[in-house]
Amino acid sequence: MISICPQSGPAPVISFLDKARITLGINVYYLTSKPVLQAIAADVHRGVKTYVIVDGAPYGIPRSAVIRELAHLRATGAHVHIAPKRFEGRYRFDHAKYAVSHGEVLIGSANWDASAFHHDRDYIDRTASPALVAALERIFRADWYNRSAGDRGRSGAPTLVVSPGSEPTLARVIDQPGHVDIEAEELGDDPVIIRAIEAKGADARIIFPMTLSASDRDQVAALQRHGVQVGFLPKRPVYLHAKMIVGPQAGFIGSQNFSRTSLNANREIGIILYSGPDRAALRRQFEIDWHDADHLHQPT
Repeated sequence: MISICPQSGPAPVISFLDKARITLGINVYYLTSKPVLQAIAADVHRGVKTYVIVDGAPYGIPRSAVIRELAHLRATGAHVHIAPKRFEGRYRFDHAKYAVSHGEVLIGSANWDASAFHHDRDYIDRTASPALVAALERIFRADWYNRSAGDRGRSGAPTLVVSPGSEPTLARVIDQPGHVDIEAEELGDDPVIIRAIEAKGADARIIFPMTLSASDRDQVAALQRHGVQVGFLPKRPVYLHAKMIVGPQAGFIGSQNFSRTSLNANREIGIILYSGPDRAALRRQFEIDWHDADHLHQPT
């Protein structure tokens, strides 16, 4: 089931947490939402063994804010870890946004903070697939104990998209037959992904935020020369933070940006969506955002 931010607010996450039983594993890049913290504390009070992994140095976030984040998380009574060191190097992150509990998983592009829930365009999926649950439980345990698992794209669940190693999977989703629509916060520097988008030509539409970086704007100009249709969404009232692909056969949402680091070095989690209703929901929102986007020129 797909939820769309900011329309949904934190409700999809709160609902998932309210139904957690026995154990709960959360791995989120940045987690400061007060309603979510309250729901985590309620889980702990209910006797749910709750474990949380967050990134130790999220990009652009002051160290003082991270210290407050960790203090608020620990105050819930949950067990809290900083991500494994292999995801904490220079320009390398634990950028995932997922939770797993009681036979269900929650996977999306939204950080669990007020901005994501009330201002950003993001997508969240909730599913009870046994294969996804087992794969994410294994990955979570490995990351909790700083062991290797789920790297190089191997997850054990066909619809789970895992970084490091998600580049080939995302390239195949873009390369599916027919018209493909994409929403991306950044274009990035991954040559395999860029070539896949270029190859779609006029069969691809892609929306970026108006705040796109100068280096990404140069790459976007090259896409346009290949016939790719491009729109730029203003920063307000909704900021485009999504990482979404939808086509006639498959859709994708997740934490992966189209950069080499995100696809091949970070911890990232996404999901391929084959359900007709899920893909229809993504397409409907894309059409709304496409209507609201500027198609005449690149941002300066």
